[in-house]
Amino acid sequence: MIMDNEVILADDLAHDGTAEVVNLETTYPGPGNPIKVWVQGSSTLAEATGFTISDGTTSSPTDTLISHTCTLAGKTVEVELPSDVAQYITIALNGTTSDGTYSAAISMPGVQTNK
Repeated sequence: MIMDNEVILADDLAHDGTAEVVNLETTYPGPGNPIKVWVQGSSTLAEATGFTISDGTTSSPTDTLISHTCTLAGKTVEVELPSDVAQYITIALNGTTSDGTYSAAISMPGVQTNK
C-alpha cells in the first residue's frame, strides 16, 4: 500500500505519542467512495485495547466519532468512517501505555479526485 503524508495519522508511533490530524478536505476521495482508516499494531503492543477516532470542524478534533475495541498486537484493523464525518480527524489508542508502536492511515479505494 502506498501512502502520502497527507493521509497518515500515525507512522510507527509509540502508544503514548500524539497522532497527526488529517484534513479530509485534502484527501477527498470523490463522490460515493468510502473513507476507511486502517490501524496496524506492532507485535509488542500488548496493552492497547482498541482505538478512538475523533473528528471536528477545526484542526483540534475532540468529538468521538468511532470507539473500536480490539486487540491490536500484531494485527491490522480497518474501519469505515460515517458519511457525516467532519473535516478533521485524529486517532488515539485506548488502554494502558505499552512498549509497542502503531501505524494508522486513511485507505481509499479507487482514484482520488479533486473537488
